[in-house]
Amino acid sequence: MNNAGQQYLNDLDKRLWSAADRLRANVNPGHYMHVVLGLVFLKYVSDAFKERRDEREDAFHDPANDYYLGDESGNVDAEMIEQELEARDYYTKKNVFWVPALARLTSTLRDQFAESARLEAVIRKNLAGLGYER
Repeated sequence: MNNAGQQYLNDLDKRLWSAADRLRANVNPGHYMHVVLGLVFLKYVSDAFKERRDEREDAFHDPANDYYLGDESGNVDAEMIEQELEARDYYTKKNVFWVPALARLTSTLRDQFAESARLEAVIRKNLAGLGYER
């Protein structure tokens, strides 16, 4: 495996352990599996939806694509594209779950997750200095 692949797996491992550590304190061990599997599924749905949305947005902006939404002069109506991106059929025809706007992982939440990952790294480093391990 190359370095990028190994780094990805290491980052994934850290994120999963971090999520598990946070959940473990609040969930009965008998129900823990259900919570974790649900969260993994929600992450998958969110990622698949975002990937499909990005594909559609690229198609709507590409003059060579059949789904191009601009006029002959290359002007693209952003409001029309946003309406088309909200059309559920574009997602369901590719077997991608439709995610309502209120349920989407926004960039603000992504930034908060990134910040918590940085804090986690600092805490882990300090705990390791005290002799504690995972």
